Amino acid sequence: MDKVGQGQHDGRDGHAGDGVQLRRQRPRPRQEGILQEQVRPGPGDHAGADVGQPPEAIDELRDEVRSLRALVQDMQAGRVALLLVTSVNPVFSAPADVPFADALGRVKLSAHLGLYRDETAARTTWHIPEAHYLESWSDARAYDGTVTILQPLIAPLYQGRSALEIAATLAGKGQTSAHALVREYWKGRNRAGDFEAFWETALHDGSVPGTAAAPKQVEPRPDWRFPERAPEPGAGLELVFRPDPTVWDGSFANNGWLQELPKSLTKLTWSNAALLSPRAAERLALASGDEVELRYRGRVLRAPVWILPGHADDSVTLHLGGFRSLAICRECQCLSLGQPHRLTSRCVAYADSRSS
Repeated sequence: MDKVGQGQHDGRDGHAGDGVQLRRQRPRPRQEGILQEQVRPGPGDHAGADVGQPPEAIDELRDEVRSLRALVQDMQAGRVALLLVTSVNPVFSAPADVPFADALGRVKLSAHLGLYRDETAARTTWHIPEAHYLESWSDARAYDGTVTILQPLIAPLYQGRSALEIAATLAGKGQTSAHALVREYWKGRNRAGDFEAFWETALHDGSVPGTAAAPKQVEPRPDWRFPERAPEPGAGLELVFRPDPTVWDGSFANNGWLQELPKSLTKLTWSNAALLSPRAAERLALASGDEVELRYRGRVLRAPVWILPGHADDSVTLHLGGFRSLAICRECQCLSLGQPHRLTSRCVAYADSRSS
């Protein structure tokens, strides 16, 4: 990390076969995956925690980055003839070392279903306006497996289509409404006999009875210890990427109210910074507002420093979600750091800490 100036805040860096669907998934912290891998089913008479066993349709242990990288490799090799992207913006949000944007140009036919004509929509063959979740029917599961029927509050304002309707069209069902698709699915799974009574009860109560997952006894491995990942002496600062506290991964960057909302710890608004502990800042002779240069694997990023008490001494934190260029108002195109430089290597990098 090199100190390059005092109080400067410029440097708006920019982003530089078969059918496949790419859809939104819940980001899963690495620590959660580690803990899930270190528990095992306990015997029936063993005292342990009751954990809801997810249904077979929920695959929380899949490595999303590995899956995305495999998709990009197939796209580069010409093995993807049709790509459907639903409710995500991988041209913007994919890690820097996964060249999704370049690989997308090798796909013969691509379509993007989304609420905005964003960075991914601009590069696909077609953009399909998506119906907001408050405009469409669907269903969803809670963490324990319980199903709820999602009901719209209003009719679609701009003739948008939901992911269910697009999938049904591709499956040869024509222009079937999401309402009909949800009813058809649950009618086939209803065992109560009177479907209308079942349907009205589910809508009234807000959940489908009997859909919660059965609890499963688990216990921690007796020989397990949480892995230590302290940086080696002289290796530089550990570079940690996290979603922005207000605009997340950039999905909400067009919301001026969220841009105006002070971050919970730093109180920064309409901006972002490289977060350092007071001890690390003192060691590097830095003050809040100083501009530094972060270097890793040939990538360089200039960022203003913000000293945050309580921050880990040997790491620097950058929040994702900035650098939006499309589907965002001019006022919301504020400087935010990290997105074009995030790498997939354990979501952690080491920055050169030599101070000038």
